[in-house]
Amino acid sequence: MLYWWLALYHIIGATMRMFVGSLLPLALFLGVGASTVFLKQDEYIGDDFFATWQWETFDDPTHGRTNYVDQSAARQKNLSVATSQKFVMRADDTTVVSDSARGRDSIRISSKASYDEALFVIDVAHMPSGCATWPAWWTVSAAGPWPAGGEIDIIEGVNRGTQNLASLHTTSGCSVPHDRAQTGTTISTDCDAALNSNQGCGTLFTAPDSAEYQPFAAQGENATEAAPLSTTSQSYPALSTATTESTSGSQTYATPEAELPASSVSNNSASYMADAAANSSPSAFDWTDPASFAQGAIAAPQEPPSAPSSAPTAVGAASFFSVGAGGELDRRLGARADTTTSSAPSFGAPFNAAGGGYYAMSKSRAGGINVWFWSRDSASVPVEVKYGGDVAVPSVSWGTPAATFPLNDNCPYNSHFDAHRMVFDLTLCGDWAGAAWGASGCGTGTCEDYVNNNPQAFSEAYWEINSVRVFVPATKGW
Repeated sequence: MLYWWLALYHIIGATMRMFVGSLLPLALFLGVGASTVFLKQDEYIGDDFFATWQWETFDDPTHGRTNYVDQSAARQKNLSVATSQKFVMRADDTTVVSDSARGRDSIRISSKASYDEALFVIDVAHMPSGCATWPAWWTVSAAGPWPAGGEIDIIEGVNRGTQNLASLHTTSGCSVPHDRAQTGTTISTDCDAALNSNQGCGTLFTAPDSAEYQPFAAQGENATEAAPLSTTSQSYPALSTATTESTSGSQTYATPEAELPASSVSNNSASYMADAAANSSPSAFDWTDPASFAQGAIAAPQEPPSAPSSAPTAVGAASFFSVGAGGELDRRLGARADTTTSSAPSFGAPFNAAGGGYYAMSKSRAGGINVWFWSRDSASVPVEVKYGGDVAVPSVSWGTPAATFPLNDNCPYNSHFDAHRMVFDLTLCGDWAGAAWGASGCGTGTCEDYVNNNPQAFSEAYWEINSVRVFVPATKGW
């Protein structure tokens, strides 16, 4: 059964390539649309990385607690592994590192090929995550010296971060407007690497499942009484596990998070709940006792109005009730409206837990620099991104880029960018992860001591790459 499906797949694929190919010259001749047509030039899967990329062994230029090893050592130590379908590179997670060593063994590789105007597409199953890590996938001028010719960070972040940062680093004279057509948030606008400790001009991707809440609306002494609704099939302790109960035709959800409004609603909802309880049901619980409070509130979410799956936000509300000793809902304390932004995790452990995803970066004189991201299970992943076709046409169907950097008079392409090679690296601590260590929540002590003495902490510090594909613009002579 499998074989005829595979045969059909290849026949359809070949037919589509012929069809698209026949239309390309016409589209190019007519100048159809503003989108650039890109043709696949190179594809890197599995062993292709060993054959066509170079392992770099110089001292980490970002001053990390890292010892970059060559390909031979990487393969011998299982720090670089390939199959027919994927490529893995990791930091060492077995060795305690001495203070006198250069650092923990890790990997930095760069493509031997370089590309001027191009579209770079990656399918990532797993990226390095965890305390002290600083992974990045980026492009940089093959001619240099840095920052001449520019640097484009496509995937980058540190420590326990969950939001990707895309940024440019250039010579002086390159800036981008603050407000531009992107889903991410502008962090900085001057791309000059010599300013602001090489911050560059960056865009922070949207936080996953972020939410904004309106003030808690207490019901006061006239709070609506829910008839005592006894949970005949569930006793109070059962509220520590997920349950669903019928409440006047709506659904009341009891989950561990719902029992703890401070974590499920917002960081400051505990104070709102305490105020509401004091006004509406002062005798129900001792609300100054955190244990009583934690056990004494349950949220009854009210479903938001239906919206297309592509809608970025949903508006809803939650009501809060006190819970009696037998598990019954005694009193409606109040309500709290919320606006929730739905966004897939673009970085770190949540990205990995979601199965990874796809990134694409286009670099051209006419279109500037754009970065897109799609989660693994997103219904909007373009076909050429997901399945690796021979032709790619970034267009409105790809959605709004997560980050966009217009290249115009404020940042002329020819003055700041040239042919770039790709780089993967995984440094530890260093100028960013080390500097952010104190605010990372990763513990006491120094970042360097953590790296030296906790090899087991780096079990998730690895890249697992399904593919990297590079497309170049089609020309009228194609």
